[in-house]
Amino acid sequence: MLCEKCKKNQANIIYTHLVNGVLSKTALCNDCAKDELPFNSEINLFSKTFNKKSADVCTLCGSTLNDIIHTGKIGCAKCYEVFQNELDQIIKSIHGNVTHTGRTPGEIGKINSLKKQLKEAVSLQEFEKAAVLRDEINRLEADNNG
Repeated sequence: MLCEKCKKNQANIIYTHLVNGVLSKTALCNDCAKDELPFNSEINLFSKTFNKKSADVCTLCGSTLNDIIHTGKIGCAKCYEVFQNELDQIIKSIHGNVTHTGRTPGEIGKINSLKKQLKEAVSLQEFEKAAVLRDEINRLEADNNG
């Protein structure tokens, strides 16, 4: 998809914004995003944080820090090791932390499985089993939400 502003470069960023109460999306390339976005965006943070050149090259995919800066994309999982210090800075500045604190796919799958079992227990009128399942679901959801 081409950038909606310059109509020349590949759009890497979908800028979602509210205009007069209407949600609007604009596809922008990195250069236009730097000019267009009204706040200190992730792209601008990348540019400010990584204004130095790095000689490091990912041994798996061949990406350099400059590749990551210019595309806004990490080349592969190994890049997180090679560029750990630089990436930790930018991730922390965007998210406030470098540690994942949300649900994992396994937890979501377990909750969904328990909900299916709960529905089945209720349909079979196994209310004691249903109550145990309900309590377990509530405990897991509470643990994941705070």
